[in-house]
Amino acid sequence: MCGILHVITFILSTAHIYMKIVPLTCRYGDSSRSSNSRNVHLIQKVAEIIRVHQNNDTAVAFGVVAARILEAVILSSTEASLTPALLLEALDYCLDGVRSDLEIILGTEKSELIDVVITAYQRAKTAATQYATLDELLLQLSHEKMKDQPENPFYDLAARSCALPGSFIGPVYQLYKVAMLSSSDTVLEESVYIDAIRENILAAGDTCSRGVFVGAVLAAAIAVPDDRAASTFEAFWEQVELNTRTKVQLYADQIASPKLATSALDEL
Repeated sequence: MCGILHVITFILSTAHIYMKIVPLTCRYGDSSRSSNSRNVHLIQKVAEIIRVHQNNDTAVAFGVVAARILEAVILSSTEASLTPALLLEALDYCLDGVRSDLEIILGTEKSELIDVVITAYQRAKTAATQYATLDELLLQLSHEKMKDQPENPFYDLAARSCALPGSFIGPVYQLYKVAMLSSSDTVLEESVYIDAIRENILAAGDTCSRGVFVGAVLAAAIAVPDDRAASTFEAFWEQVELNTRTKVQLYADQIASPKLATSALDEL
């Protein structure tokens, strides 16, 4: 029975949250608010919907923070062309507000879990200047998670799964890497999206969940409406939709470039 409960708890506290937070942020994000005021309605809705499928405090906590990051980036990119400096500002703004957001949703009695989320967020930021690739970071996190069990078949893989916080640290690391290692005054270009998705795929593990999160945030970062006049989230995403279908194929072709595909076939 204990084993079954452990499996159920694991399933409930995973990166499935990302499939929920993207449409919820688009629906309940509030562009009428300034980027310096917090939209409580959004995080309440995120918590409510996550609990329909994942009635777990860990899932709710990381889901709320992920939604806040996406909202902050969309708000920033509707106000100005998003540069790495502005992306960094949005990420740090969300980090600073983690405790207040989660105390609203979970209550002050969940301080231990809130500390876990803050630590994971800070680890992702620190890792951006310590590890060259997502693969290297996830390898290190896997070793830390398995500690002194190098003979365990999951020794190199543990943090690559859908489990939190590893599946949160990875995407946020990628976002901070774009924000901190790029020229601060250059507008973010489509290549950052392509490079991040490719890096995520090559890191293996739960690439789909991590990809939903980092892909949504970076797509929002680079898809600035041409007229800079989108005053609502609905208008923002209508503008994005105009170019989506053609770009999906373009990005897919570039992520899986002929050179990579040929190299993979040669290894078979």
